[in-house]
Amino acid sequence: MRQRGLFDKPKSTTGGPAWTSVSLTDKKTGKSVLKYANKRILESQIYNEEQLKDKYHNLKPGQFLTGQYSLFDLAVTTTENYKLVKGTYDIQIFYCGRQSNILTFTVR
Repeated sequence: MRQRGLFDKPKSTTGGPAWTSVSLTDKKTGKSVLKYANKRILESQIYNEEQLKDKYHNLKPGQFLTGQYSLFDLAVTTTENYKLVKGTYDIQIFYCGRQSNILTFTVR
């Protein structure tokens, strides 16, 4: 059985794929550094069927799609200029209800 999925909407001001959210916490404080876990909350565009027709993909069992996106295309931070300050962070990405592993990284 094939699964048909909408992977990515037409490019918009928010940048990332649909149904994606992010968890980003400061390791030192344990608190989120996000204003919005999903930047799409800022979007107000509605798409019609014609605009989305080439964005659907039919996946066979075991097939997958990949893409690269900037963190700042996916989420909005609470920090000044919406950039991360020096420190160590934990990030986890959610897509269509599925979660990634937690990745720890340091901004120097």
